[in-house]
Amino acid sequence: MNINQLRKILKAKLRPLKRRVQVLHFWELLKMRYIKHLEVRDIENCYQIKEISGSWKVVTMERNLIREKKVFDEEKEACLYFNELMKRMYQNELSNP
Repeated sequence: MNINQLRKILKAKLRPLKRRVQVLHFWELLKMRYIKHLEVRDIENCYQIKEISGSWKVVTMERNLIREKKVFDEEKEACLYFNELMKRMYQNELSNP
């Protein structure tokens, strides 16, 4: 699974809940390159997966304070972890086919 496949899965599952799911490509001025970034937000929480300098970071924030941060070497590992995190956080919504 890669970040674009993950975005499609989450967008389809979370769309009825009116949650914002988007893939953003930021221009990192100092390193002159694009960053892959996926973000899921609700009223109080923000969940991010992003690629920076060859590693993948999964960040959980509550009211702009970082609660959890994990780093992965592979995009696939990070995407699978993020997908499982979303299943835990939105268990009822994502368990229905």
